[in-house]
Amino acid sequence: MGQTRGGGIAGVLGQGRFSQFGVMGTGFEGSTGVVGVSVANTSDLFNHNVPPGDFRLESLGDGRGTGVLGRSATGFGVRGISESNTAVVGFSTSGFGAHGDSKTNTGVVGSSERGFGVHGISRSDNTGVVGSSEGSGIGVHGLAATNSGVRGSSTSGNGGVFESELAAPIRLIPKALATPEGTVRGNGGELLVTTSHDESGQNFALWFCARAGDAASTVWALVAGVRPYPGTVSAEGMQGTTVKHIQRQLNIVAASGLVADGDFGPITKQAVADFQTFQGLDVDGVVDSETWDRLFETN
Repeated sequence: MGQTRGGGIAGVLGQGRFSQFGVMGTGFEGSTGVVGVSVANTSDLFNHNVPPGDFRLESLGDGRGTGVLGRSATGFGVRGISESNTAVVGFSTSGFGAHGDSKTNTGVVGSSERGFGVHGISRSDNTGVVGSSEGSGIGVHGLAATNSGVRGSSTSGNGGVFESELAAPIRLIPKALATPEGTVRGNGGELLVTTSHDESGQNFALWFCARAGDAASTVWALVAGVRPYPGTVSAEGMQGTTVKHIQRQLNIVAASGLVADGDFGPITKQAVADFQTFQGLDVDGVVDSETWDRLFETN
């Protein structure tokens, strides 16, 4: 423990040279290596009648200062590394459990191989994790190899709230795909943005995972954008997913009343011909690129 009196600067000062540690704390059998506590007075810190097994960190911290403050010009102000637990834990009854502030880099960085990179819990009406950027940066950035980059949950409020004064609150980084169907596996409720190029320029589309599965069985529903032309015409006698898309779209834009079974029969051919007539296209009952574009661009 370090204590300052009468205008002192630091209770404990650790200075590391030649890539060594200024202060190092090691905890054994579930104990904590280094604890920083802000208190109103030091009486509780010297209460030796409290058995170690009954001591709780939450019983302290009634002061207004900072438990642990780390500051660095180009490195880490505070850095925690853990193989199976939480690297850095911050606890506050009314303020911030952990607060990171950086002018040009990231305020708080959390990295974990198996657990949480950053984990925020609020037991009141406040927010578990808050990310804020005053410039052109990102408020919260999550990166994961196999799990969720950022996850928010709430028992009664919103799992996540995003806002921006000048830009879109949320941006989904697009995948360079014409369509995720048949190539991207999904979990129910996921959103995905794809991008592709054609003679008119770059196109974007928003997809919703309507049924989870592997890459072959996942059902992606097109929410916004234009479904890309598959590259080949669709005509009577053909079967498959492309025919289902045509039948569903005809039901939406022309109220054709088709059964979306993927079978391009005479009823589907007639529905295509009726749509071509209404749109002023050549009437042959075949979905070529022109009919496709008109069909999937029609609201």
